Amino acid sequence: MDRWQTCWIALVLLRIFWTLLPQSGYIHPDEFFQNSEVVAGDVLNLRVRRTWEFNKTQPIRSMLFPYITTGIPLFALKSIQGLLNKYTVQLDVITTMNMVRASRIMTLFLSFLCDIMLYKIAKMLSLPAAKCIVLFASSYVTLIYYTHTFSNTIEAFLYTAFLYFVISSLKLREASKAKDKKENTEDDKAGEEKVNTIALSSIIVFGIFNRPTFIVFAIVPFLYWMCCDLLPWRRESIFKMLHRCWQCFPGVLYATMTVILFDSYYYGTFHGIPAKGILHVKMTDFTITPLNFLKYNLDAKNLAKHGIHPRWSHLVINLVLLFGTMDLTIKFCFFYDKMKSVFGSQSDEANAEKPDFASRITSVLFYCYFTPVVLLSFFPHQEPRFLIPLLVPAILVFLYRAQHWGHLLHFLLTSWFFWNTLGCILYGVLHQGGVIPAIGHLQGILANSGFSHTTHIVLYHTYMPPEHLFAIPAGNQRTLARSRIPNVVIHDLAGAKEDVLKGTINKIKFSIQNNAHHEVYVVAPWTLDYMFNVEKYDLVDSKSGHFSAEDFVDFEDFFCISPQFYKSRFCDNFSFIERLRMAFSLNIYQLIRNKK
Repeated sequence: MDRWQTCWIALVLLRIFWTLLPQSGYIHPDEFFQNSEVVAGDVLNLRVRRTWEFNKTQPIRSMLFPYITTGIPLFALKSIQGLLNKYTVQLDVITTMNMVRASRIMTLFLSFLCDIMLYKIAKMLSLPAAKCIVLFASSYVTLIYYTHTFSNTIEAFLYTAFLYFVISSLKLREASKAKDKKENTEDDKAGEEKVNTIALSSIIVFGIFNRPTFIVFAIVPFLYWMCCDLLPWRRESIFKMLHRCWQCFPGVLYATMTVILFDSYYYGTFHGIPAKGILHVKMTDFTITPLNFLKYNLDAKNLAKHGIHPRWSHLVINLVLLFGTMDLTIKFCFFYDKMKSVFGSQSDEANAEKPDFASRITSVLFYCYFTPVVLLSFFPHQEPRFLIPLLVPAILVFLYRAQHWGHLLHFLLTSWFFWNTLGCILYGVLHQGGVIPAIGHLQGILANSGFSHTTHIVLYHTYMPPEHLFAIPAGNQRTLARSRIPNVVIHDLAGAKEDVLKGTINKIKFSIQNNAHHEVYVVAPWTLDYMFNVEKYDLVDSKSGHFSAEDFVDFEDFFCISPQFYKSRFCDNFSFIERLRMAFSLNIYQLIRNKK
């Protein structure tokens, strides 16, 4: 076992440990609200906040993939709780952290499948496979994004699988041209080619239903797979292409019917074949989420609600943010090749050898890397996670070009590991990193109280809290006695101004002034501690490892150099190291009753 294999094993263990710890970083609300928030309500009967994307009239999200990635683990968690209750074991396993762990187990498994497929692709391209999977396993994109429940994570897995089956199919075609093939080998290869075709055609459909943007990732490898050996164009080429399209039909039909039927049953539009027969089934009986998705996202006004970014954000900022010096290297090689082809001499082209299989596929992978970026740049809403499927082609292209660069490669690899260490710390630990632990703390308080009184929870200057992580029973009269229906009110103030916070607290205080069975908690960054007077609030707990770019620490206050320091009550009582910890903390306050 060489050092690269040892390094990969260590990184795999890190991925497992860190996923099950679990990671505290909260990258974006979509991780929860497009997946586990909805599924937990269905499977665990918890109170949740269903976003507009899952409305019954025009849903834009397919539910098949959230149920596969999150529904199965949560159902297992529910079964474990049922067994414990059956044998009167007083242990609650449906907790905040256990739900986070369970929801990420399936994506962790899918990330390992990406390791395997990348290794096999590298072998087919005669690349150093061990180095490929080490680069993959050491990327913060893998360690964080690929283990979280984003729809982009599923898209990344499907894209890796799509590339694997495309390259496998092309490799089989390459082998079939060999002169020393045998008849039985031909039959085996024909069967394997058929499996590859059905697989990649099914993946295209699944990818589109998961995120219609999958089209922009799949278009280059699919067109190359379809047409690469049909040029120069002849009459036979048309028949070959039609034959390949026909071979794709079973996979397309199977995948399309699977997803549409699942979604139609889930959203309640399809109730089975009418008594009059299948011919009386209407199109309105089916839910086709990609059509609703495109209808919504093609309207610039709708995209503006989610944020408008410069059209060059993906190409200039997001690629570098995700892949660091690897992206810069790929861009340099791409433009170097283009300049060489434009300004190179004809004698160089004449003397150039015919490219081998690895060279041709790598050239295609260049376009697999840049084409989705260009196409996605037409949409004004641009976030880094939209590009995470490009990690695998980036690694393959990078190592193909840089594997013989010696000391320069060593420098690039060092910068790669440094960049991804920073990414892991920022996105895996610090970024809104106190929100989930704070919810876990409050969930423990609610569980211990048995929901015996009304609780108000105010979240201020944090990401939107996933309500299922509070583990509040959905509570209706069929499942719970009326006296035990939980009365927990969650006030999500997001980034509202201070007067909104004060107004909310005053309304709560007015509504509960004559009722002793109420508790009020406020969750806010430490940097806003000056808003919470010690005479009115108790500091219940402080969750370290929380960074919010919107509420970054005031340096004058932090270093205690403000002429009239009044904002923080910690300056005189704590050391610099303690203040550093607190500066990156999320506080939980409890309103002291009978204080004005």
